[in-house]
Amino acid sequence: MKLIILLFCISFSLDSFAQTYVKCYESVDKKTKLSLTLVGNSLKNLIIQYKNQDESILLRLKGSKQINKDIQVEGRPGHFVYFFDEIIDSKIYGEYRIDVQGAVFGDLIYQSKTKKEIIFKENLNLLQQDNCNCEWN
Repeated sequence: MKLIILLFCISFSLDSFAQTYVKCYESVDKKTKLSLTLVGNSLKNLIIQYKNQDESILLRLKGSKQINKDIQVEGRPGHFVYFFDEIIDSKIYGEYRIDVQGAVFGDLIYQSKTKKEIIFKENLNLLQQDNCNCEWN
């Protein structure tokens, strides 16, 4: 996984117009303690990698919705929720939702086909100094 993230960071840093996102998330529920790394260079397709898991998971953008449009402050970026299909072996297994305002990512919410939800919060303390990987304990 570190190789995949490193290749993302190198390839996207070579393209001056692409912005690479590397985010470290942990689940809020202490019973379901999950940690993941989210990587991408746009919001069209993202890759996530769960801690202690070998395979990466592709997230394919399926739509977005602007929220709080009526109270948006002039000059500030809009606040959107992006919806992604979780793709494993070319099949959809669930959906991820991410709140984004400009370059600021908020909560990441996973919903399985059975409608079970897991809420993840970003943990900035886990991002390594090179901004290309998460430091999991």
